[in-house]
Amino acid sequence: MRRGPRSPREQVLGAGLWQRVAWTGALIAAVTLAAALCIRATGGPWQTMAYVVLGMAQLGVAIALRRPRPRGERRLRFLDVAVLGALLAQIGPLFVPPLRELLSLHALSASELAVAATFAILPGLIVAVRRRTRRQP
Repeated sequence: MRRGPRSPREQVLGAGLWQRVAWTGALIAAVTLAAALCIRATGGPWQTMAYVVLGMAQLGVAIALRRPRPRGERRLRFLDVAVLGALLAQIGPLFVPPLRELLSLHALSASELAVAATFAILPGLIVAVRRRTRRQP
């Protein structure tokens, strides 16, 4: 809100936005493939791992890209609720057999779910760190 409006002639993905979208998408894809290959090497359900990591990584990036909270503000924002709902909707099928069967997923052990969460955190963490370092002079 502090910046002036963009020119109406500027492209929707102008000002370098398309590079950031491509970079973030490639990062999420690389992390998802790494997690799937890692679990596949152990004989685990790599398709389910890819499903979980892909979804959670996208949600992590959404959180990393949101507008920072004003200092001292602690109230819940809509994006927080939306991300939590999306996370529950994605993880729910792992624990509800009819949904798991419908989506052709396999149950993940607690350790496999922890591995998925660890991989999924990486894109959001990298985006947040990169965003913070680019903002500071």
